[in-house]
Amino acid sequence: MPLTPSVLVVLLVAVPLGFAPLCMLLNRPRAGWLLSTLAAVICTCTAVILAAGLADGGTVLHYFGGWAPPWGIAYRLDAVNAPLCVLIGLYTTAVLCWGLPSLTRELAADRQGVFHVCLLLNLAGMLGVACTNDIFNMFVFIEITSLSAYALVALGPDQRSLPAAFRYLLMGSVAASCILIGIGYLFALTGTLNMSDMRVRLGDVQHTRTAVMAFAFLTVGLGLKFAIFPLHGWLPAVYTRAPSMVAALFAALATKVYLYAWLRISVQLLDAELLFDELHLQVVLSVLAGAAVLFGSLAALVQSDLKSLLAYSSIAQMGYMVLGFSLLTYSGLEAGFLYMFNHALIKCTLFLAAGNLVLRTGTARLAELAGLGHAMPWTATILSIAGLGLVGLPPTAGLVSKWYLAGALLEAGQWPAVLVLFIGSGLAALYVWKMLRVLWLDPPRGHTVVEAPLPMLLVPLFMTVAIVGFGLYSRFPLAWAGRAARALLVPS
Repeated sequence: MPLTPSVLVVLLVAVPLGFAPLCMLLNRPRAGWLLSTLAAVICTCTAVILAAGLADGGTVLHYFGGWAPPWGIAYRLDAVNAPLCVLIGLYTTAVLCWGLPSLTRELAADRQGVFHVCLLLNLAGMLGVACTNDIFNMFVFIEITSLSAYALVALGPDQRSLPAAFRYLLMGSVAASCILIGIGYLFALTGTLNMSDMRVRLGDVQHTRTAVMAFAFLTVGLGLKFAIFPLHGWLPAVYTRAPSMVAALFAALATKVYLYAWLRISVQLLDAELLFDELHLQVVLSVLAGAAVLFGSLAALVQSDLKSLLAYSSIAQMGYMVLGFSLLTYSGLEAGFLYMFNHALIKCTLFLAAGNLVLRTGTARLAELAGLGHAMPWTATILSIAGLGLVGLPPTAGLVSKWYLAGALLEAGQWPAVLVLFIGSGLAALYVWKMLRVLWLDPPRGHTVVEAPLPMLLVPLFMTVAIVGFGLYSRFPLAWAGRAARALLVPS
């Protein structure tokens, strides 16, 4: 069979799904790592080829079994989700290349085979959520992603990971129920599950109570998944107690994939007039996003654990993204996608560097990391530069993200949101300073530590260079953000 774009879209999901049982059959730590890394590399290369072919527009479609809509399941790749697939494959590859020494320290050998099976299923699920054009199939992939995520968190290095995984499971189950109810309402209205076909059939029934209830359930369910305030309760414990590889991967990708799913459904399926005029969605989302920025930043400021600090910071950063997307203008969507791109890079780098510290000290408690900037200068420098990106200081990509977000908010006349943006950035400066002061200025605790192994330095170091590079030359992420915004507003 020739490797046409249509076939390549299927391979994005089929490759990790096919490699997962191989990992289980082999059940050897090193073999599992090699297979996982190979699958992630294949997915990355496939996604890059597809994204390059869609750089000038267009759509790739695959109908399973030759069944055209509305009868069969379809995959769809366009300017919105093709770059997202690249990010999913790329960050999974980066985390796997970085994390073998960390995984060996945190997990017993007999648990690493299961870990790689779950990681591959998680990769397949995220790519499936991004690629599918069938709303029930999207729910199936969300559940594959979620179930594997619960297991990955439960495999954490100590017993505290089990309560975190259980809480994640409970809240994830509520989210799944809401999503399924919302899909049921939409199916009752339209008689189809294909999202392109559903968009057409919803034209005459957009303003019914059934459509409103469908959107409400989907927003609550997916809002739980991407942890918008006040539906964020699962996130801090998961990011803090999960294995370091999992925390870095989730911080980079998990919430962004679910946010993409909500955007694809709400912006492309439902009428903007319904969402923003009748439901006052912009006001609701702006208030929740502003609260997320302030709460997440203040909570990060009082944390005594580095990973917990970064976790609460992620709640605030999700608020910035939702602020941009809530505008539903070209500038707002562009700013939201740009923020999504740059935040994934910055936050993954921070969690990888934190993982280096945990590898050498066995803890992420700030008091135990005092003075380690001198013993682990490369890791501390990576944390410092990525931390500047979190604040939004030059010459990092974080400055570009906040600049475009502020411009979009000013263009829409959202002065209170601009004020929240500046207050949140000031609070971010305080908690990043707290982290850097501990590493560089506090007296050492007497630890005898050395720098992290070379692979665990090279991956975050390369990403740090990218943080600065995209801050000085932001043409590439801006081009993706602009194409994605146009594709959402004017779907093909």
